[in-house]
Amino acid sequence: MLKTISVCALILAVFVFTTMAQTAVTHWEYLEVYDNGNTNFNDLGRKGWELAAVISLELNPNRLIFKRPYDAERSRQEAQKTNEQNRQPQIEFVNLDEFEKQSSQKEAEEKAKLRIEQAVKSVKGFSIVSFKPSAWFPNINDRRSGGEIVIDGSKELLKDGNKYRLSEVDKFIRQAANEIYKAAELKPRYANEETFTYHGTGGNGVNIKLSVVVNFKGVVKTLAKGFIQGDWEETQKP
Repeated sequence: MLKTISVCALILAVFVFTTMAQTAVTHWEYLEVYDNGNTNFNDLGRKGWELAAVISLELNPNRLIFKRPYDAERSRQEAQKTNEQNRQPQIEFVNLDEFEKQSSQKEAEEKAKLRIEQAVKSVKGFSIVSFKPSAWFPNINDRRSGGEIVIDGSKELLKDGNKYRLSEVDKFIRQAANEIYKAAELKPRYANEETFTYHGTGGNGVNIKLSVVVNFKGVVKTLAKGFIQGDWEETQKP
């Protein structure tokens, strides 16, 4: 009888221990870090973070996933410390050389965009649907400006409703390109450069994308796209 009771007690003890082990579930908290080569793993380790996964992203920093057992008091203290640090005065030091360089670049870009915008607005006889100027001057040897212009040629190009001739479209877009070229006072960047091309050469100088669309009963169709290209005479001087 005593032996039976002892066996039953042992089984009960094992059951209780197993049940307690199953209910003692560890709760985790996770940290996501995008690593660009300056992640301080020692500091994260001292705070209890353990690397759980690495997700490699093409052309982007690696995505690192850390985990640690959740501790409410530790998290509260870290949050408090972070808040105290955020309340400290933040001083940003300014490199005047770089600041003046960027300011000068920005000013030159805005002048270029304004010049193109004024030239486009001065052109008469064409229905301009939209115009977005652009300029990018990263350095003295790389100065690019231009934009995108969309012209509605419905009135001039559509015949008998929805019919048109491609030969007339070509003549129309070249005429518009020539007017814009003259209004912007552009000059060829090199000998025998075409003022308008369907393919464009890109590079420094002025490159304006020009599109001609037509609208018939609310349906818009692009009939031609090309590029006005050139440069301003003063930017070509050494």
